[in-house]
Amino acid sequence: MKFTSDKPMTNLLLAGCLVLTAMLAAEWLIPFKVDAVDAGQSGAALIDESPTGAQSRYVHPHIGDYSEILARPIFFSNRELPREAVTRAPAPGAPLRLKLEGIAIAADTRVAVLRDQGSNRLVQLSVGMTHDNWLLEDITTATATFRRGDEVTSVSLNSENP
Repeated sequence: MKFTSDKPMTNLLLAGCLVLTAMLAAEWLIPFKVDAVDAGQSGAALIDESPTGAQSRYVHPHIGDYSEILARPIFFSNRELPREAVTRAPAPGAPLRLKLEGIAIAADTRVAVLRDQGSNRLVQLSVGMTHDNWLLEDITTATATFRRGDEVTSVSLNSENP
């Protein structure tokens, strides 16, 4: 195959592509060997898997090497983990203060819309969800049944709850 061009830049680009292709082929075909001195200088270790040392495997450092980073995280201005907010649970004997506003029943889903009488906010609960330590056990077309320990309370659509 003969290639000729009148433009010198085309010949220069072609020569550059050939040189880069030769370099890539050499990198791919000639194995790279890591010196033991280079592997020992870093915190990680390279372990030879073959007698020639052609292939190496990375072994990560021990978690203890990161103790300073774990003790003082870098992404917080005071370098301390944030303290979890303390939330007070309602008193264990507090009655259920929800009024049933509506019920939605679909093929696989049952949702009760309740009004929290303490905060006057609407709450949507499905079976298995909790509100103020009360577990919503069952939803029928007219009632929602809650349980807290041994205590069971039903809230219906037509009744006024305290």
